[in-house]
Amino acid sequence: MAKKDIAKKHIHKRLRIQLIIFAMVAIVMFGIVVFDIFTNALSFSLAFLGIIIGLIIGFIVGRMYIIKWHEETEKVIVSMDRTSVFIIILYIAFRVFEKSLLSPYINPTMIGAFTFAILAGIMFGRFLSMRIKTKKVLKEQKKI
Repeated sequence: MAKKDIAKKHIHKRLRIQLIIFAMVAIVMFGIVVFDIFTNALSFSLAFLGIIIGLIIGFIVGRMYIIKWHEETEKVIVSMDRTSVFIIILYIAFRVFEKSLLSPYINPTMIGAFTFAILAGIMFGRFLSMRIKTKKVLKEQKKI
């Protein structure tokens, strides 16, 4: 059975849509980060650091999604756990205080581009985390 058929048959539509959205947004955001590097709005080293930080955060945020097998529908489903509230509060606090937290270390004109690099990493990290969990559940159920 082809991967596309397996996905349609055994992965809930909401989860498939989330994975597609995270992947597409991450690709667009990485494109903007590359543009920022070439226009000197952000140095390569800061972009790389931002993406790595974002990937780590993305994997942590990916933990807030519980991906499991639903027996009745025979599909992989997604739900959120209690840590999501904590993660959202941390994210809001970072966004509110990002300039005061980062300005001693990063040129103030680069803070926006650096934050964008972090967000690109977060989106990609969330995508990877959810994809890995989904594959793990499908393997446990012997669907792939």
